[in-house]
Amino acid sequence: MDLVFDKQPASQRLYSLDNIRAIAIVLVVLGHSIIIYSSDWGIYTSSISVPEFDYLKKIINLVQMPLFFSLSGFLFGATAYKYTFGAFVLRRAKRLLAPYLLVAALWMLPIKCAVGYRGYSFLNLPSIYFNDILLGKDMGHLWFLPCLFVCLILLFCLNLFFKHNRCSQLLLAGFFSLSSLLSGKTEFLNVQLISNVCTYCIWVYLGFLIFLHYESLRRLFAKRRLMTFMFGALVIIMAATQILAIHLLAVPCSILACILAYAIMPNKENSILSNISKYSFGIYLFHSPLVYITYTYLPDASPLTVLAINFVLFGLLSYIISYSVYNSKARFLLGLS
Repeated sequence: MDLVFDKQPASQRLYSLDNIRAIAIVLVVLGHSIIIYSSDWGIYTSSISVPEFDYLKKIINLVQMPLFFSLSGFLFGATAYKYTFGAFVLRRAKRLLAPYLLVAALWMLPIKCAVGYRGYSFLNLPSIYFNDILLGKDMGHLWFLPCLFVCLILLFCLNLFFKHNRCSQLLLAGFFSLSSLLSGKTEFLNVQLISNVCTYCIWVYLGFLIFLHYESLRRLFAKRRLMTFMFGALVIIMAATQILAIHLLAVPCSILACILAYAIMPNKENSILSNISKYSFGIYLFHSPLVYITYTYLPDASPLTVLAINFVLFGLLSYIISYSVYNSKARFLLGLS
C-alpha cells in the first residue's frame, strides 16, 4: 500500500494554516524587533539589559522557525505529488531562490550598507553580493530561503524513493532525525547552508507527517482533557528549557508546540489573520533589514521605544511594502508571476 499520500485532508481551504502562518510571522517580526537584547545575538548590542526580552526571544526561537518549516512540509504533502521532479524544482526555485537573489540585491544589502553594517566593512557591493549571498557567507535573515529550497528537494527525492516501501515513514523519520543530530557536529557542517539544512529539515518532515495524519490528529485533540494535558506539558517543558537551562528539552518542546498548533488551531476564517498570512512572505523578506536602522542609530534608546519602532512602525511598513509589491508588476520579487 502506498503510505505517502493515502490520507489527505479535505480539498477545501484550511483556514487553520492561515492562522498558524499569521501567528508565526508575528512571532518572527517580534523576535527581530527585540533581538538586540538577546544574549545569543552579538551583531549589535545595547547598553541596556532587558532580561524579559531575552527570555521572550528564547521562547520565540523554540517555535518560530519550526512552525514555518513545518508549514512548508505540510503544503508539500498537499501539492508536491502533482508535479514531476523537474517541474517541482523549477517551481520551488522561482518561489524561493528568485526572491533570495533579488531581495538581497535590491533591499537587504543596500540598507545594511547604508547604515554601515560592520560585516560589510571595506567591501564593495558586488563583492559582498558574491561572497555573502552567492557563496552563502552571510545570508542574513534570507538564509531561510535556500535552506527551505534544499530541504524540500531532499524531501521530494527521498519521498519518491521510499514511497512504495511499507516502512517509508519510519525510514524518512530516521533519515531526518539523523540529519538533525549531525548538525554542527562535523567539520563540513561549518558551511552555513549545509548546517542549516541538517538543523531544520526535521521540521519540514514533521509538517509532512502532520499532513499525512491531519484528520486523525484533529480528532484526537478534540478531547479536552488530552489537549489540556498536552498544553500543560508544553508550558512545563518550555519553562524547564529556559529557566533551568535544560537545553535537551528544546527539541521536544518545539515538536509539541508544532503538533498542538495544527491540532487545536481553529479552522475558521479570521479576516485579520488571513490578511497577515496572505502577505506574510513579503513581511518576512522586508522587515528584518529595517531593524538595522534602529540598532545602528538607537541601540541605547528606551527598550519600549525600540520595540515600538521595530515591531509596530517597521512591521506596518513591511506589511505595506509587501501589499504593494504583491499587487503590482513587481510581484516577481515574491516569486510570483
